[in-house]
Amino acid sequence: MWGVAALWVLPRDISDHCPLVLKLGDNDWGPKPFRFSKFLLSNKKLKKVVEDGWRRFGCSGLTGVLLKSILKKLKIHLRGWHKVEYGNIDARLARLVEDIIELDV
Repeated sequence: MWGVAALWVLPRDISDHCPLVLKLGDNDWGPKPFRFSKFLLSNKKLKKVVEDGWRRFGCSGLTGVLLKSILKKLKIHLRGWHKVEYGNIDARLARLVEDIIELDV
């Protein structure tokens, strides 16, 4: 019923806990959820970027389909803006975590 189980430990980053990953079988849980970094709310440009994107991607159709279409395009638009505004934050974060691990050792 459950298939093959696998368990492994992830690096602990800046926490004092080691996260565990438990995988049961080859389940597909669908698309990744939308992630939003709270620090973006402090960026004064965010509201204008969202408003401009919303106007730009507006189209006609059924309300549910329309909203889904606009949000999908807006997500791509925001991702591009985020890379321009903040650079590759994942690489910067990875370097900081490496520095923390090095200091920890």
